[in-house]
Amino acid sequence: MLYRDQEDQRRALHAALGELHYRGVTDQAIANALAEAKKSNRIPEYGADHKATISRATVNRYRLSPDPCLRSGHRTPIGLLYNFLVTTTDFISSLSGGGARIASAHDLAPLLQALQDHVAPRRGELNSEDLKSLVGSFMVYRQAWTSPRPDDFMISVMTFEWVGNGLYFTDQQDYPDPAMAPRSPSSRPGSIPRHQSPHGEPMSRPPDSWICSEIGALLTWL
Repeated sequence: MLYRDQEDQRRALHAALGELHYRGVTDQAIANALAEAKKSNRIPEYGADHKATISRATVNRYRLSPDPCLRSGHRTPIGLLYNFLVTTTDFISSLSGGGARIASAHDLAPLLQALQDHVAPRRGELNSEDLKSLVGSFMVYRQAWTSPRPDDFMISVMTFEWVGNGLYFTDQQDYPDPAMAPRSPSSRPGSIPRHQSPHGEPMSRPPDSWICSEIGALLTWL
């Protein structure tokens, strides 16, 4: 997780600075890399316009502090340095990759974790509670990519599910259509199978009421 002014986080920062120094990483190198990352908006919660800064002397003071809890240090610069070491790929320490981990039994959890590790330095953590509003199934319309007719669309069912603390989706083009009426009284609602070929099917325009605007918001956010 990112810095929340906890004692164990301060101890971890103090230890990480010692590790880096032992491996030959200078305090100046850390300060320079941090300044560059901040300028490029790659430190979560400390954008380029944030007033917090870290100098070589500050890094040196934290590293050599006889107090591993860094009680004399201010929260803001400590948080800046901590979040930098958690997310940076410039230096490897015990803090590296210390952002939120994807705790999920889903088959694609490792892929989601790799995505988070890649974008977290620039965008922050991905497993946002706000995304839970997407959970459910939606009819999605796309223009048929193999049809020469612009009014041909493919229909699929996009289902979002929350497994552990990761959000996953499936996109089905073969599905039981809940909108089609059963052909006989013995047929169950939603039991009529639909298959969408790459050629799609003609329609004047996809009904707006069946398109989930939040999907576009999610893709924009990612």
